[in-house]
Amino acid sequence: MCFDLESESITSETKIEKPSESSKILIESGEDCLYFVTGTKLGKLDISNMNQEFMIDTHHTGEIIGMIVSSDNQIITTSLDGSLRFFHTLNGSQIAPPMEEMEIDEMAC
Repeated sequence: MCFDLESESITSETKIEKPSESSKILIESGEDCLYFVTGTKLGKLDISNMNQEFMIDTHHTGEIIGMIVSSDNQIITTSLDGSLRFFHTLNGSQIAPPMEEMEIDEMAC
């Protein structure tokens, strides 16, 4: 939701659909945008107009449990399937092969 402080009104809003009631939504901020994951999907919202710039299937076989946006224009995700996957912040394209069969509880940069 975008709120205009001068007019005290909502100027735009968007809704992110979860694949199931138990799915979580993880959100990370970028430059003038928000990156989000839910289930196995990765998306990007333009903050100025709340338009969805992309929404992709990450090809994780389990729900995404962690996401980091790096200073190298990468989005790194991990999921219950134990893999790390790497995507470009501009369009969500995969930029490296997945690193699989890793045991990860949390990521830190």
